[in-house]
Amino acid sequence: MSERGPAGSYNNIVKSINNNASAGANSKSDTPKTFKCVFCLKDKPMDAFSASMISKATYNPYAPSSYNAKKKPISCKSCTSISSTHLTCMVCSKKMPLNKFALSQRKNHDRARCKKCIEKRQEEDVWSDNDTDSDYDDF
Repeated sequence: MSERGPAGSYNNIVKSINNNASAGANSKSDTPKTFKCVFCLKDKPMDAFSASMISKATYNPYAPSSYNAKKKPISCKSCTSISSTHLTCMVCSKKMPLNKFALSQRKNHDRARCKKCIEKRQEEDVWSDNDTDSDYDDF
């Protein structure tokens, strides 16, 4: 018995799909080799930009056409500000690395409290006042 390929016209279908003129129509259009930084106003190669900036500036086939028509302001790595690695606690006024702060505290830099200060605050017994409530003694 001779060896045959798959039953039916499978091979013909695959050949017609691969040779189809519309193949790759949804792929990204040609990406430029250089981009212009908004801050230094220089044309720089793609290596000078982060991946998120490049994806922001290139064509997005899933976005509306009005999104792709607009020019996006992108900045190169040298003009982009560095992320903060330390915060100052508003309670103890100490400058500490980010891992000493809870994730929720890192969002608001001005009012960030370190984990130790939060623990101290939670350990305090709010209801243990040394004052006597003389107003309520009559009841």
